[in-house]
Amino acid sequence: MGLKSDIYQAFEKNLGKEFVDANDKSKKKVDELAEDLRNAIVKFVKIQDFNITEMEAPLHILPGQIQVATAGTPAAQTGANTAPVKAIAQMSQTTNKIMDPKVAPAVKKSKVKLLKVKGE
Repeated sequence: MGLKSDIYQAFEKNLGKEFVDANDKSKKKVDELAEDLRNAIVKFVKIQDFNITEMEAPLHILPGQIQVATAGTPAAQTGANTAPVKAIAQMSQTTNKIMDPKVAPAVKKSKVKLLKVKGE
């Protein structure tokens, strides 16, 4: 089932199957209308910009990815992290669990787009 067939079935339910199926012309007109409405809805959704308003995701930085340095001793060393670094990435309009002032503004910069329509 796809959007077009759902729209077609809505017309059958509303108008009555006997009217939709009365002749080939009426059946074709309802089919074309269902297709046109489906295309209009898909077009409308595809051009919208949706924002992520709440998101938390684990953040893992693998060993060897961050340059680190020890300080305060004569044997100060530099190199890469040897253990994974675990954190949380967050975007939210309502909370700020990581205490970063960039959390709320990130919502306005986020985008979600419909890339593929399923059930075509």
